[in-house]
Amino acid sequence: MNNEKKRLSRTWIAIACACLGIAAVVVLVAATSSDEPPSGVDVDSMTAVVQKWYQARMVPWPATEYGETEFGKSAADTVQQGYLDVVKEVGTEEFQKSMIGTYDIAKFQESQREECPEQVLLKFECRIVGSEFLTYADNGDAVVRVKVWDGCTIGTLNADGTKVASTRQWDEMPVWDVQMRDTQDGWKIVSLTQRETSDDLDIDQFGANTPHANQVVPAVDSEPF
Repeated sequence: MNNEKKRLSRTWIAIACACLGIAAVVVLVAATSSDEPPSGVDVDSMTAVVQKWYQARMVPWPATEYGETEFGKSAADTVQQGYLDVVKEVGTEEFQKSMIGTYDIAKFQESQREECPEQVLLKFECRIVGSEFLTYADNGDAVVRVKVWDGCTIGTLNADGTKVASTRQWDEMPVWDVQMRDTQDGWKIVSLTQRETSDDLDIDQFGANTPHANQVVPAVDSEPF
């Protein structure tokens, strides 16, 4: 009887050790996987999501309202809803509720018109010109750094403010750190922090390959526009 008990005891100890070994391997694999950077395909997917949000930040001023420095209610609602729809598509629930996710882009563009009533935004374009994986957050979210080129075509209105008399272009290349989450619906933005602002050093040149000067901004959540 004692021998039988000893044999059973040794059997259960062996099983327990085996289970612990399997658990250790699972933990090790999980830890190893979390330390590996996202694939190039994943990073490309992330940057595409960021670009979609970035493009939605600005919209051309309606040609029918050149003489106004404020959107009509219908136009303002359309502009804002368009932005919120993109935010919902590309962002997590946290992002949708954040300062950036709820930003009133219609009021922002109205403030620009009030500052320079003779100028209107004719075209806004952007693209990601550089990206790199930085780290994983404690909860497993990926953090990537992206360099964005964006450019504006701006029209100066004629004397009565009804038509564009001349145009000019201006561009910049800011740098953002973006926290991204891998969800069932693909990569989503959790938060964004601007790390560098950018100055256009030559207004006669337009494009990502033209001179720009970048300055580091404080490591705090920044204004989105």
